[in-house]
Amino acid sequence: MENARIRMVNIAFSNIKNVANGSISLNEVKENNFGASIVGIYGQNGSGKTALISAIELVKEVISGESLEDDTYFYIRQESQAATIKVEWLMNFGDRDYNVNYTLTIGKKDNEKVQILSESVDYSSKAYNE
Repeated sequence: MENARIRMVNIAFSNIKNVANGSISLNEVKENNFGASIVGIYGQNGSGKTALISAIELVKEVISGESLEDDTYFYIRQESQAATIKVEWLMNFGDRDYNVNYTLTIGKKDNEKVQILSESVDYSSKAYNE
């Protein structure tokens, strides 16, 4: 897959760290440009910067097949029993584009442990010559 390109387009999350509901869209600067649209993240204390990075880190760990870290329990908002992360990627492989949606829900267990409650992946594709 020589010319494969993958780009995160959207991420939404609920009950991560201090954020009840948050989302960010990573819009492309130019059409068909898979380059970066974010150079940095800034905001007031408590505005969700760490929650965003934690959500991305958690998705990376799970889709890479890694075990959940012990501190993942503290990623879930204190008032909640579960947290959900939804990510949308745009992928291009040769002459075909894919929109891939991934949803992950984790939940608190007894004794400060976390388990994966559900995962789902769906996608749609389109060839350029269709």
